[in-house]
Amino acid sequence: MVQNIEAMFGTPPKIGLTSSLLSENIIAKLKTEEELHVALESIQILSNNNENNEVIGEVEKDDKDKVIEKQTKTRQSSINQNRTESLNNLKIQAEKITEMSEKRFCQGNIGESVRVNIPDVDRARSDLRCVFGVIMSMKDNFYEIGTTEGKLQQLYSRNQFTICKEKFAQIEDVLANSILLREAARSFSNLGGQGHKDMTGALARRVAKQINASVKKQTDYVIPSVMLLNIE
Repeated sequence: MVQNIEAMFGTPPKIGLTSSLLSENIIAKLKTEEELHVALESIQILSNNNENNEVIGEVEKDDKDKVIEKQTKTRQSSINQNRTESLNNLKIQAEKITEMSEKRFCQGNIGESVRVNIPDVDRARSDLRCVFGVIMSMKDNFYEIGTTEGKLQQLYSRNQFTICKEKFAQIEDVLANSILLREAARSFSNLGGQGHKDMTGALARRVAKQINASVKKQTDYVIPSVMLLNIE
């Protein structure tokens, strides 16, 4: 029977524990049932060790994630603390600068005439370099200044204007509307000021008046010359 199977399949018949998890070297050395139990228990112990190693690896990974999360929170807390300290230092510096400015410039009083410089971008080349106004009110060391054309929208600190000894304007002369410094400079300009503006209203009347005066002057010069030629 064994010879027939070997002749048919080319190999001896495989029986016994060849399908076991045990290696052939271990199976060849087994002689009793007790040795088989010991070999199977050793395989189970190795399997348990592998599972324990996997669990330990997962625990180490979780610990690593917790360490990274803790480091991230610590770094973010340090950044927030540095930002808070920087903000406080900036406030302290601003207070020192304000205090130095107050010591350098005397305090302005309501009703005093002041001179406000006009930036180059807000005026034409031939316009005045400043506008005259009057102090309307004061709050937190900032001054509200009004002109005869209206109140300036911006609040000014003490170092942004000069107090005049003479009275150029009264609070009663200030209009109730609010205007920009550029608009005030344009209102006091003889050529229209800086920036685009339609030729309407007071500016158009002013330009028309200048043109009429120029034409009249030329006419007064031409007519006597023509009369003189006719007499000759």
